[in-house]
Amino acid sequence: MNAPGQREHRAVRATAVFTAFNYAGMAVSFISVPLLLRWLGRENYGLMLTALAFMNYLSFTGAGLNWGSIVLLSEAHGRDDRPEMAKIFRHSFVLGALSALGAGLIAFAVFAAARQGWRLPMFADHPGADSLLLVVALQCALGLLVSPIYAVFQGAQEGHWVGLYQGCARILSTAAITTAAWFTRDPALALFAGLAATALFGLVATVHMRRVHPWLFVRGAWREAAEYRRQLRTGAKIFGLQAARTVQSTAPVLVIGSLAGPAAVPLYSVPATLVGVIFGVFTSWNMSVQPAYGASWAVNDRDWVVRAFRRTLDLTLLLGTTALVGFTILGPSVIALWTHGALQPSEALCASVALVALVQAVSSAVQFCLVGINQHRSIALIEVIHTAFALGGAGLSVAWWGPVGVGPGIAAAYVATAAWLGFRDLARRLGSDAVLPGGWWLGRIILVGAAGIAAGVFFVRLWPTAGLLVAVAGAIIAAGTVILGTIVLRIRSLPEWRAWAGTMGTVARRMLGAMPRGKPAGAD
Repeated sequence: MNAPGQREHRAVRATAVFTAFNYAGMAVSFISVPLLLRWLGRENYGLMLTALAFMNYLSFTGAGLNWGSIVLLSEAHGRDDRPEMAKIFRHSFVLGALSALGAGLIAFAVFAAARQGWRLPMFADHPGADSLLLVVALQCALGLLVSPIYAVFQGAQEGHWVGLYQGCARILSTAAITTAAWFTRDPALALFAGLAATALFGLVATVHMRRVHPWLFVRGAWREAAEYRRQLRTGAKIFGLQAARTVQSTAPVLVIGSLAGPAAVPLYSVPATLVGVIFGVFTSWNMSVQPAYGASWAVNDRDWVVRAFRRTLDLTLLLGTTALVGFTILGPSVIALWTHGALQPSEALCASVALVALVQAVSSAVQFCLVGINQHRSIALIEVIHTAFALGGAGLSVAWWGPVGVGPGIAAAYVATAAWLGFRDLARRLGSDAVLPGGWWLGRIILVGAAGIAAGVFFVRLWPTAGLLVAVAGAIIAAGTVILGTIVLRIRSLPEWRAWAGTMGTVARRMLGAMPRGKPAGAD
Protein backbone atom coordinates (compact mmCIF):
# COMPACT_ATOMS: atom_id res chain seq x y z
CA MET A 1 0.00 0.00 0.00
CA ASN A 2 2.85 2.42 0.90
CA ALA A 3 5.64 1.09 -1.32
CA PRO A 4 8.20 3.65 -2.54
CA GLY A 5 6.96 3.34 -6.11
CA GLN A 6 3.39 4.06 -5.06
CA ARG A 7 4.45 7.03 -2.95
CA GLU A 8 6.19 8.65 -5.92
CA HIS A 9 3.35 7.76 -8.29
CA ARG A 10 0.80 9.43 -6.02
CA ALA A 11 2.99 12.50 -5.68
CA VAL A 12 3.30 12.73 -9.48
CA ARG A 13 -0.46 12.36 -9.92
CA ALA A 14 -1.20 15.08 -7.37
CA THR A 15 1.39 17.35 -8.98
CA ALA A 16 -0.21 16.81 -12.40
CA VAL A 17 -3.64 17.80 -11.06
CA PHE A 18 -2.33 20.89 -9.25
CA THR A 19 -0.40 21.95 -12.33
CA ALA A 20 -3.33 21.38 -14.69
CA PHE A 21 -5.60 23.57 -12.57
CA ASN A 22 -2.87 26.20 -12.26
CA TYR A 23 -2.85 26.46 -16.02
CA ALA A 24 -6.65 26.45 -16.14
CA GLY A 25 -6.71 29.23 -13.54
CA MET A 26 -4.18 31.15 -15.58
CA ALA A 27 -6.40 30.83 -18.64
CA VAL A 28 -9.27 32.34 -16.65
CA SER A 29 -6.95 35.08 -15.35
CA PHE A 30 -6.04 36.04 -18.90
CA ILE A 31 -9.66 37.10 -19.23
CA SER A 32 -10.33 38.39 -15.71
CA VAL A 33 -7.26 40.55 -14.97
CA PRO A 34 -7.72 43.13 -17.76
CA LEU A 35 -11.45 43.23 -17.03
CA LEU A 36 -10.89 43.82 -13.31
CA LEU A 37 -8.36 46.54 -14.08
CA ARG A 38 -10.95 48.19 -16.32
CA TRP A 39 -14.03 47.80 -14.08
CA LEU A 40 -12.43 48.36 -10.66
CA GLY A 41 -9.57 50.62 -11.68
CA ARG A 42 -5.91 50.08 -10.96
CA GLU A 43 -6.08 51.53 -7.43
CA ASN A 44 -9.14 49.53 -6.30
CA TYR A 45 -7.69 46.39 -7.86
CA GLY A 46 -4.46 47.03 -5.94
CA LEU A 47 -6.47 47.51 -2.73
CA MET A 48 -8.21 44.18 -3.28
CA LEU A 49 -4.89 42.40 -3.81
CA THR A 50 -3.44 44.05 -0.70
CA ALA A 51 -6.47 42.96 1.37
CA LEU A 52 -6.03 39.39 0.14
CA ALA A 53 -2.38 39.55 1.19
CA PHE A 54 -3.47 40.78 4.64
CA MET A 55 -5.84 37.81 4.88
CA ASN A 56 -2.84 35.52 5.17
CA TYR A 57 -1.94 37.17 8.47
CA LEU A 58 -5.35 36.37 9.90
CA SER A 59 -4.59 32.70 9.25
CA PHE A 60 -1.89 32.94 11.94
CA THR A 61 -4.66 31.96 14.36
CA GLY A 62 -4.30 28.48 12.83
CA ALA A 63 -0.91 28.38 14.59
CA GLY A 64 0.48 25.80 12.14
CA LEU A 65 -2.16 23.26 13.19
CA ASN A 66 -3.23 22.34 9.65
CA TRP A 67 0.29 21.70 8.45
CA GLY A 68 1.01 19.81 11.66
CA SER A 69 -2.03 17.58 11.19
CA ILE A 70 -0.82 16.74 7.66
CA VAL A 71 2.47 15.54 9.14
CA LEU A 72 0.70 13.44 11.79
CA LEU A 73 -1.78 12.06 9.27
CA SER A 74 0.95 11.12 6.79
CA GLU A 75 2.84 9.23 9.50
CA ALA A 76 -0.33 7.39 10.57
CA HIS A 77 -1.08 6.65 6.92
CA GLY A 78 2.43 5.25 6.49
CA ARG A 79 1.59 2.78 9.30
CA ASP A 80 -1.89 2.17 7.82
CA ASP A 81 -3.44 3.18 11.17
CA ARG A 82 -7.01 4.28 10.40
CA PRO A 83 -8.17 4.73 14.03
CA GLU A 84 -5.25 7.07 14.61
CA MET A 85 -6.11 9.09 11.49
CA ALA A 86 -9.75 9.38 12.62
CA LYS A 87 -8.67 10.62 16.05
CA ILE A 88 -6.37 13.23 14.50
CA PHE A 89 -9.18 14.39 12.20
CA ARG A 90 -11.75 14.82 14.99
CA HIS A 91 -9.47 16.89 17.15
CA SER A 92 -8.10 18.96 14.25
CA PHE A 93 -11.66 19.90 13.26
CA VAL A 94 -12.31 21.33 16.73
CA LEU A 95 -9.04 23.25 16.63
CA GLY A 96 -9.89 24.53 13.14
CA ALA A 97 -13.22 25.91 14.36
CA LEU A 98 -11.51 27.70 17.26
CA SER A 99 -8.92 29.12 14.84
CA ALA A 100 -11.69 30.44 12.57
CA LEU A 101 -13.32 32.14 15.54
CA GLY A 102 -10.01 33.75 16.51
CA ALA A 103 -9.47 35.08 12.97
CA GLY A 104 -12.94 36.62 12.98
CA LEU A 105 -12.37 38.36 16.31
CA ILE A 106 -9.04 39.83 15.19
CA ALA A 107 -10.53 41.08 11.94
CA PHE A 108 -13.42 42.71 13.78
CA ALA A 109 -10.95 44.47 16.10
CA VAL A 110 -8.97 45.78 13.10
CA PHE A 111 -12.22 46.91 11.46
CA ALA A 112 -13.38 48.71 14.62
CA ALA A 113 -10.02 50.47 14.90
CA ALA A 114 -10.19 51.49 11.22
CA ARG A 115 -13.61 53.04 11.74
CA GLN A 116 -12.00 55.22 14.39
CA GLY A 117 -9.33 56.32 11.91
CA TRP A 118 -6.53 53.96 13.05
CA ARG A 119 -5.79 52.16 9.81
CA LEU A 120 -2.88 49.99 8.72
CA PRO A 121 -0.21 51.83 6.65
CA MET A 122 -1.22 50.27 3.33
CA PHE A 123 -4.87 51.30 3.89
CA ALA A 124 -4.22 54.65 5.59
CA ASP A 125 -5.68 56.82 2.81
CA HIS A 126 -8.40 54.41 1.67
CA PRO A 127 -11.52 54.20 3.89
CA GLY A 128 -13.11 51.87 1.34
CA ALA A 129 -10.71 49.13 2.46
CA ASP A 130 -12.59 48.72 5.77
CA SER A 131 -15.31 46.56 4.22
CA LEU A 132 -12.67 44.55 2.37
CA LEU A 133 -11.20 43.51 5.72
CA LEU A 134 -14.50 41.97 6.83
CA VAL A 135 -14.85 39.98 3.61
CA VAL A 136 -11.32 38.59 3.74
CA ALA A 137 -11.91 37.69 7.39
CA LEU A 138 -14.89 35.55 6.37
CA GLN A 139 -12.79 33.95 3.64
CA CYS A 140 -9.99 33.19 6.11
CA ALA A 141 -12.44 31.66 8.60
CA LEU A 142 -13.91 29.45 5.87
CA GLY A 143 -10.45 28.24 4.89
CA LEU A 144 -9.63 27.32 8.49
CA LEU A 145 -12.89 25.39 8.83
CA VAL A 146 -12.34 23.35 5.67
CA SER A 147 -8.61 22.81 6.19
CA PRO A 148 -9.02 19.54 8.20
CA ILE A 149 -10.77 17.97 5.19
CA TYR A 150 -7.98 18.92 2.82
CA ALA A 151 -5.41 17.84 5.41
CA VAL A 152 -6.78 14.28 5.37
CA PHE A 153 -6.57 14.14 1.59
CA GLN A 154 -2.97 15.36 1.75
CA GLY A 155 -1.95 13.09 4.61
CA ALA A 156 -3.43 10.04 2.87
CA GLN A 157 -1.49 10.96 -0.30
CA GLU A 158 -4.70 11.79 -2.14
CA GLY A 159 -3.58 15.31 -2.88
CA HIS A 160 -5.08 15.11 -6.37
CA TRP A 161 -8.50 15.66 -4.77
CA VAL A 162 -7.20 18.79 -3.06
CA GLY A 163 -5.90 20.02 -6.40
CA LEU A 164 -9.25 19.27 -8.04
CA TYR A 165 -11.50 21.00 -5.50
CA GLN A 166 -9.22 23.95 -4.83
CA GLY A 167 -8.63 24.37 -8.55
CA CYS A 168 -12.35 24.34 -9.34
CA ALA A 169 -12.97 26.77 -6.48
CA ARG A 170 -10.30 29.10 -7.82
CA ILE A 171 -11.76 29.12 -11.32
CA LEU A 172 -15.36 29.61 -10.21
CA SER A 173 -14.33 32.21 -7.63
CA THR A 174 -12.42 34.22 -10.26
CA ALA A 175 -15.43 34.11 -12.57
CA ALA A 176 -17.74 35.22 -9.75
CA ILE A 177 -15.42 38.08 -8.75
CA THR A 178 -15.21 39.30 -12.34
CA THR A 179 -18.97 39.13 -12.84
CA ALA A 180 -19.68 40.95 -9.59
CA ALA A 181 -17.09 43.62 -10.46
CA TRP A 182 -18.94 44.24 -13.72
CA PHE A 183 -22.29 44.67 -11.94
CA THR A 184 -21.20 46.58 -8.84
CA ARG A 185 -17.75 48.16 -9.50
CA ASP A 186 -17.18 47.44 -5.78
CA PRO A 187 -14.13 45.34 -4.76
CA ALA A 188 -15.73 44.22 -1.47
CA LEU A 189 -18.87 42.88 -3.16
CA ALA A 190 -16.73 41.24 -5.83
CA LEU A 191 -14.67 39.42 -3.19
CA PHE A 192 -17.84 38.33 -1.41
CA ALA A 193 -19.08 36.70 -4.62
CA GLY A 194 -15.81 34.82 -4.85
CA LEU A 195 -16.19 33.71 -1.23
CA ALA A 196 -19.53 32.07 -2.04
CA ALA A 197 -17.92 30.04 -4.83
CA THR A 198 -15.12 28.90 -2.52
CA ALA A 199 -17.64 27.83 0.13
CA LEU A 200 -19.50 25.72 -2.43
CA PHE A 201 -16.48 23.58 -3.26
CA GLY A 202 -15.53 23.31 0.41
CA LEU A 203 -18.92 21.72 0.99
CA VAL A 204 -18.47 19.39 -1.99
CA ALA A 205 -15.06 18.27 -0.67
CA THR A 206 -16.60 17.53 2.74
CA VAL A 207 -19.37 15.39 1.21
CA HIS A 208 -16.79 13.53 -0.89
CA MET A 209 -14.64 12.84 2.15
CA ARG A 210 -17.67 11.48 3.98
CA ARG A 211 -18.37 9.06 1.12
CA VAL A 212 -14.86 7.74 0.41
CA HIS A 213 -13.60 7.67 4.01
CA PRO A 214 -16.69 7.13 6.20
CA TRP A 215 -14.53 5.68 8.97
CA LEU A 216 -13.26 9.20 9.66
CA PHE A 217 -16.74 10.27 10.78
CA VAL A 218 -17.43 7.38 13.14
CA ARG A 219 -18.25 8.63 16.61
CA GLY A 220 -15.29 8.74 18.89
CA ALA A 221 -13.63 10.71 21.64
CA TRP A 222 -12.89 14.31 20.67
CA ARG A 223 -11.93 15.66 24.09
CA GLU A 224 -8.63 13.85 24.65
CA ALA A 225 -6.31 16.41 26.20
CA ALA A 226 -3.24 14.39 25.18
CA GLU A 227 -4.21 14.54 21.50
CA TYR A 228 -4.82 18.31 21.66
CA ARG A 229 -1.43 18.76 23.31
CA ARG A 230 0.23 16.65 20.60
CA GLN A 231 -1.36 18.62 17.78
CA LEU A 232 -0.64 21.93 19.47
CA ARG A 233 2.95 20.89 20.09
CA THR A 234 3.41 19.80 16.45
CA GLY A 235 1.67 22.96 15.24
CA ALA A 236 3.88 25.13 17.44
CA LYS A 237 6.95 23.60 15.83
CA ILE A 238 5.59 24.47 12.38
CA PHE A 239 3.99 27.81 13.25
CA GLY A 240 7.24 29.70 12.83
CA LEU A 241 7.61 28.16 9.38
CA GLN A 242 4.01 28.96 8.45
CA ALA A 243 4.40 32.54 9.65
CA ALA A 244 7.67 32.92 7.77
CA ARG A 245 6.20 31.52 4.53
CA THR A 246 3.21 33.85 4.86
CA VAL A 247 5.37 36.92 5.38
CA GLN A 248 7.69 35.93 2.52
CA SER A 249 4.82 35.42 0.07
CA THR A 250 3.02 38.64 1.01
CA ALA A 251 5.98 40.89 1.78
CA PRO A 252 6.42 42.14 -1.81
CA VAL A 253 2.76 43.21 -2.04
CA LEU A 254 2.66 44.85 1.39
CA VAL A 255 6.05 46.55 1.00
CA ILE A 256 5.15 47.94 -2.44
CA GLY A 257 1.68 48.96 -1.26
CA SER A 258 3.08 50.77 1.78
CA LEU A 259 6.01 52.51 0.06
CA ALA A 260 4.71 53.07 -3.48
CA GLY A 261 0.93 52.98 -2.93
CA PRO A 262 -1.79 50.45 -3.88
CA ALA A 263 -1.75 51.58 -7.53
CA ALA A 264 1.79 50.16 -7.86
CA VAL A 265 0.81 46.73 -6.49
CA PRO A 266 -0.48 45.39 -9.86
CA LEU A 267 2.94 46.12 -11.40
CA TYR A 268 4.24 43.29 -9.20
CA SER A 269 1.19 41.08 -8.66
CA VAL A 270 0.13 40.73 -12.31
CA PRO A 271 3.59 39.51 -13.49
CA ALA A 272 3.73 37.35 -10.34
CA THR A 273 0.41 35.75 -11.30
CA LEU A 274 1.77 34.95 -14.74
CA VAL A 275 5.11 33.61 -13.57
CA GLY A 276 3.39 31.72 -10.76
CA VAL A 277 1.84 29.41 -13.32
CA ILE A 278 5.30 28.58 -14.64
CA PHE A 279 6.77 27.97 -11.19
CA GLY A 280 3.57 26.49 -9.79
CA VAL A 281 4.65 23.03 -10.90
CA PHE A 282 7.55 23.14 -8.41
CA THR A 283 5.30 24.17 -5.53
CA SER A 284 2.74 21.52 -6.49
CA TRP A 285 5.41 18.82 -6.56
CA ASN A 286 6.87 19.85 -3.18
CA MET A 287 3.41 19.86 -1.59
CA SER A 288 2.61 16.47 -3.07
CA VAL A 289 5.89 14.82 -2.14
CA GLN A 290 5.88 16.02 1.50
CA PRO A 291 3.58 13.17 2.69
CA ALA A 292 5.83 10.74 0.78
CA TYR A 293 8.83 12.10 2.69
CA GLY A 294 6.88 11.53 5.91
CA ALA A 295 5.85 7.98 4.99
CA SER A 296 9.44 7.12 3.98
CA TRP A 297 10.84 8.64 7.16
CA ALA A 298 8.36 6.66 9.25
CA VAL A 299 9.73 3.37 7.83
CA ASN A 300 13.41 4.52 7.92
CA ASP A 301 13.78 4.71 4.12
CA ARG A 302 16.33 7.54 4.08
CA ASP A 303 17.78 6.66 0.70
CA TRP A 304 14.48 7.37 -1.02
CA VAL A 305 14.23 10.77 0.69
CA VAL A 306 17.75 11.72 -0.43
CA ARG A 307 17.18 10.64 -4.03
CA ALA A 308 13.79 12.36 -4.31
CA PHE A 309 15.08 15.62 -2.82
CA ARG A 310 18.18 15.79 -5.00
CA ARG A 311 16.19 15.20 -8.18
CA THR A 312 13.75 17.89 -7.06
CA LEU A 313 16.54 20.38 -6.39
CA ASP A 314 18.40 19.79 -9.67
CA LEU A 315 15.27 20.15 -11.78
CA THR A 316 14.14 23.23 -9.85
CA LEU A 317 17.45 25.02 -10.43
CA LEU A 318 17.74 24.11 -14.11
CA LEU A 319 14.13 24.51 -15.22
CA GLY A 320 13.58 27.49 -12.91
CA THR A 321 16.54 29.35 -14.42
CA THR A 322 15.26 28.54 -17.91
CA ALA A 323 11.83 29.92 -16.99
CA LEU A 324 13.38 33.03 -15.45
CA VAL A 325 15.33 34.03 -18.54
CA GLY A 326 12.40 33.26 -20.85
CA PHE A 327 9.98 35.30 -18.76
CA THR A 328 12.43 38.21 -18.60
CA ILE A 329 12.32 38.54 -22.39
CA LEU A 330 8.73 37.57 -23.10
CA GLY A 331 6.98 38.94 -19.99
CA PRO A 332 6.78 42.67 -20.90
CA SER A 333 5.16 42.05 -24.28
CA VAL A 334 2.71 39.47 -22.99
CA ILE A 335 1.62 41.58 -20.02
CA ALA A 336 1.19 44.73 -22.13
CA LEU A 337 -0.94 42.76 -24.59
CA TRP A 338 -2.79 40.93 -21.81
CA THR A 339 -3.81 44.11 -19.96
CA HIS A 340 -4.48 46.09 -23.16
CA GLY A 341 -1.68 48.52 -22.29
CA ALA A 342 -2.86 49.20 -18.72
CA LEU A 343 0.40 47.72 -17.39
CA GLN A 344 3.76 47.85 -19.15
CA PRO A 345 6.45 46.36 -16.89
CA SER A 346 10.09 46.51 -17.88
CA GLU A 347 12.35 43.52 -18.52
CA ALA A 348 14.13 44.29 -15.25
CA LEU A 349 10.85 44.14 -13.32
CA CYS A 350 9.90 40.82 -14.95
CA ALA A 351 13.33 39.42 -14.07
CA SER A 352 12.87 40.64 -10.49
CA VAL A 353 9.47 38.95 -10.16
CA ALA A 354 10.77 35.69 -11.65
CA LEU A 355 13.76 35.78 -9.30
CA VAL A 356 11.39 35.92 -6.32
CA ALA A 357 9.53 32.89 -7.70
CA LEU A 358 12.77 30.94 -8.20
CA VAL A 359 13.95 31.71 -4.67
CA GLN A 360 10.60 30.58 -3.27
CA ALA A 361 10.73 27.36 -5.32
CA VAL A 362 14.18 26.42 -4.01
CA SER A 363 13.21 27.43 -0.48
CA SER A 364 10.02 25.34 -0.57
CA ALA A 365 11.98 22.28 -1.71
CA VAL A 366 14.09 22.48 1.46
CA GLN A 367 11.16 23.41 3.69
CA PHE A 368 8.83 20.61 2.62
CA CYS A 369 11.61 18.03 2.89
CA LEU A 370 12.54 19.08 6.44
CA VAL A 371 8.88 19.19 7.47
CA GLY A 372 8.30 15.78 5.89
CA ILE A 373 11.10 14.25 7.97
CA ASN A 374 9.62 15.85 11.08
CA GLN A 375 12.23 18.60 11.59
CA HIS A 376 9.74 21.42 11.99
CA ARG A 377 11.46 23.40 14.71
CA SER A 378 14.74 23.59 12.81
CA ILE A 379 13.29 24.85 9.54
CA ALA A 380 10.95 27.20 11.40
CA LEU A 381 13.89 28.91 13.11
CA ILE A 382 15.78 29.15 9.82
CA GLU A 383 12.80 30.68 8.02
CA VAL A 384 12.08 33.16 10.81
CA ILE A 385 15.66 34.44 10.47
CA HIS A 386 15.27 34.59 6.71
CA THR A 387 11.96 36.45 6.99
CA ALA A 388 13.47 39.19 9.12
CA PHE A 389 16.24 39.71 6.56
CA ALA A 390 13.79 39.46 3.64
CA LEU A 391 11.54 42.20 5.04
CA GLY A 392 14.50 44.49 5.59
CA GLY A 393 16.09 43.70 2.24
CA ALA A 394 12.85 44.12 0.28
CA GLY A 395 12.01 47.37 2.10
CA LEU A 396 15.40 48.92 1.43
CA SER A 397 15.61 47.81 -2.19
CA VAL A 398 12.08 48.99 -2.98
CA ALA A 399 12.78 52.33 -1.28
CA TRP A 400 15.91 52.76 -3.43
CA TRP A 401 14.85 51.29 -6.79
CA GLY A 402 11.06 51.04 -6.66
CA PRO A 403 9.16 47.77 -7.35
CA VAL A 404 12.03 46.45 -9.51
CA GLY A 405 14.20 46.11 -6.39
CA VAL A 406 12.02 43.53 -4.65
CA GLY A 407 13.66 40.51 -6.31
CA PRO A 408 17.31 41.35 -5.54
CA GLY A 409 16.40 42.23 -1.95
CA ILE A 410 14.65 38.93 -1.26
CA ALA A 411 17.27 36.87 -3.11
CA ALA A 412 20.11 38.49 -1.18
CA ALA A 413 18.32 37.79 2.10
CA TYR A 414 17.85 34.13 1.14
CA VAL A 415 21.49 33.62 0.19
CA ALA A 416 22.67 35.30 3.40
CA THR A 417 20.47 33.22 5.73
CA ALA A 418 18.14 30.38 4.76
CA ALA A 419 20.17 28.97 1.86
CA TRP A 420 23.26 27.79 3.71
CA LEU A 421 21.45 27.19 7.03
CA GLY A 422 18.73 25.04 5.45
CA PHE A 423 20.99 22.90 3.28
CA ARG A 424 23.47 22.41 6.11
CA ASP A 425 20.72 21.23 8.45
CA LEU A 426 19.17 18.97 5.82
CA ALA A 427 22.50 17.29 5.12
CA ARG A 428 23.04 16.74 8.85
CA ARG A 429 19.56 15.22 9.36
CA LEU A 430 19.80 12.87 6.39
CA GLY A 431 23.36 11.88 7.13
CA SER A 432 24.49 12.57 3.58
CA ASP A 433 26.28 15.38 1.78
CA ALA A 434 24.56 14.30 -1.44
CA VAL A 435 21.76 16.79 -0.82
CA LEU A 436 24.11 19.78 -0.98
CA PRO A 437 24.36 21.51 -4.37
CA GLY A 438 27.94 21.74 -5.64
CA GLY A 439 29.63 25.08 -6.11
CA TRP A 440 30.36 24.34 -9.77
CA TRP A 441 26.69 23.42 -10.34
CA LEU A 442 25.48 26.72 -8.86
CA GLY A 443 28.12 28.72 -10.71
CA ARG A 444 27.13 27.06 -13.98
CA ILE A 445 23.45 27.90 -13.44
CA ILE A 446 24.26 31.56 -12.73
CA LEU A 447 26.57 31.75 -15.76
CA VAL A 448 24.15 30.23 -18.26
CA GLY A 449 21.27 32.29 -16.82
CA ALA A 450 23.15 35.54 -17.38
CA ALA A 451 24.17 34.41 -20.87
CA GLY A 452 20.56 33.52 -21.70
CA ILE A 453 19.25 36.94 -20.67
CA ALA A 454 22.03 38.68 -22.60
CA ALA A 455 21.30 36.64 -25.75
CA GLY A 456 17.56 37.25 -25.53
CA VAL A 457 17.89 41.00 -24.91
CA PHE A 458 20.42 41.36 -27.73
CA PHE A 459 18.08 39.59 -30.17
CA VAL A 460 15.07 41.72 -29.22
CA ARG A 461 17.09 44.95 -29.44
CA LEU A 462 17.91 44.22 -33.08
CA TRP A 463 14.37 45.33 -33.97
CA PRO A 464 13.48 48.98 -33.19
CA THR A 465 9.81 48.13 -32.59
CA ALA A 466 9.87 44.57 -31.26
CA GLY A 467 6.49 42.87 -31.42
CA LEU A 468 5.17 39.79 -29.71
CA LEU A 469 6.63 37.39 -32.28
CA VAL A 470 10.08 38.90 -31.85
CA ALA A 471 9.72 38.62 -28.07
CA VAL A 472 8.71 34.94 -28.41
CA ALA A 473 11.73 34.26 -30.58
CA GLY A 474 13.97 36.10 -28.10
CA ALA A 475 12.59 34.05 -25.20
CA ILE A 476 13.23 30.82 -27.14
CA ILE A 477 16.80 31.92 -27.84
CA ALA A 478 17.30 32.85 -24.16
CA ALA A 479 15.91 29.53 -22.89
CA GLY A 480 17.85 27.59 -25.51
CA THR A 481 21.05 29.32 -24.41
CA VAL A 482 20.47 28.09 -20.85
CA ILE A 483 19.84 24.50 -21.92
CA LEU A 484 22.70 24.40 -24.45
CA GLY A 485 25.06 26.17 -22.04
CA THR A 486 24.26 23.66 -19.31
CA ILE A 487 25.08 20.78 -21.66
CA VAL A 488 28.32 22.36 -22.82
CA LEU A 489 29.55 23.26 -19.34
CA ARG A 490 28.67 19.82 -18.03
CA ILE A 491 31.20 18.20 -20.39
CA ARG A 492 34.58 17.95 -18.67
CA SER A 493 36.71 15.37 -20.50
CA LEU A 494 38.03 15.28 -24.07
CA PRO A 495 36.19 12.03 -24.97
CA GLU A 496 32.93 13.61 -23.83
CA TRP A 497 33.63 16.68 -25.97
CA ARG A 498 34.33 14.49 -29.01
CA ALA A 499 31.18 12.43 -28.51
CA TRP A 500 29.05 15.55 -28.10
CA ALA A 501 30.60 17.25 -31.14
CA GLY A 502 30.03 14.10 -33.19
CA THR A 503 26.37 14.02 -32.22
CA MET A 504 25.88 17.69 -33.08
CA GLY A 505 27.68 17.18 -36.39
CA THR A 506 25.39 14.28 -37.28
CA VAL A 507 22.34 16.38 -36.53
CA ALA A 508 23.66 19.26 -38.64
CA ARG A 509 24.43 16.97 -41.60
CA ARG A 510 20.94 15.48 -41.48
CA MET A 511 19.39 18.94 -41.40
CA LEU A 512 21.49 20.07 -44.34
CA GLY A 513 20.74 16.85 -46.21
CA ALA A 514 17.02 17.52 -45.88
CA MET A 515 17.36 20.90 -47.60
CA PRO A 516 16.46 21.10 -51.33
CA ARG A 517 19.42 21.01 -53.70
CA GLY A 518 19.95 22.47 -57.17
CA LYS A 519 20.18 25.92 -58.66
CA PRO A 520 18.23 28.71 -57.06
CA ALA A 521 15.09 29.78 -58.85
CA GLY A 522 15.82 32.27 -61.62
CA ALA A 523 19.51 31.32 -61.90
CA ASP A 524 21.08 30.81 -65.35
